[in-house]
Amino acid sequence: MKHPLPAQDHKTNVQNMLIVGLFAGCMIGFILSMLADAFRVGELKEVPPWLQSVFSGLATLVSVYAVYLVSQTLKATQDTLTATKDMAAQQAETNIAQTRAWLHVHQYKYQGNVEVSDEFGWDLEEQIWLQMMNYGNTPALDVSIVAMVNFYHFEGYEQESLSCEPFLSFKGVPFTKSAILPGKETSAIWVSFSSSEWPRSFDLALYIVQVKYLIMPSREEVSEVFTFKMHIHEEDVWLELQ
Repeated sequence: MKHPLPAQDHKTNVQNMLIVGLFAGCMIGFILSMLADAFRVGELKEVPPWLQSVFSGLATLVSVYAVYLVSQTLKATQDTLTATKDMAAQQAETNIAQTRAWLHVHQYKYQGNVEVSDEFGWDLEEQIWLQMMNYGNTPALDVSIVAMVNFYHFEGYEQESLSCEPFLSFKGVPFTKSAILPGKETSAIWVSFSSSEWPRSFDLALYIVQVKYLIMPSREEVSEVFTFKMHIHEEDVWLELQ
């Protein structure tokens, strides 16, 4: 719904006043013409009852119409105030969007069958690492990022509805930082698990990144989830950001 602008309201009010003036002028002219027979030069005749009724009726019509115009003016004023408040709110949202921090995926990579070793021996691992970057204009504060790999069996649920819980999940070490400046990226955020732990059968595998941070100047908390679908074909695995 479009609200009238203040200039349009002023034009409408002027038109309303002209209409009321014209209507009142016509009524007065009509009454004077009707009274011409009731008054003679130097001699006053009694005003006929029917003329009094006409005068009362016209006065009532003018009053009703005046009340209607006043109500329309008040409504137009209220609409203008509402439109002004909406414009102010939209401008505030625009200002926040232009100045706030925006954390988004910068780069990511999947690596399979990576040889790792420690004092207990060696193993093959599946590894996913990711970096986020602040694409906004102010620092992202109190940043918290958790990444995980989830495997799902639907078992009667609608395909890819995700209304079921994962039957297997591997969670990475949580990443936290007090602030990420504009144009800066996080260090690599890892999720890894033994290649031998790959489930033999599953319907869907997702790499999920949960991000929370505060934006300036309101310090409002932003919570976002970035979901990657893991495509597996024979020995190849690749990620697709949804």
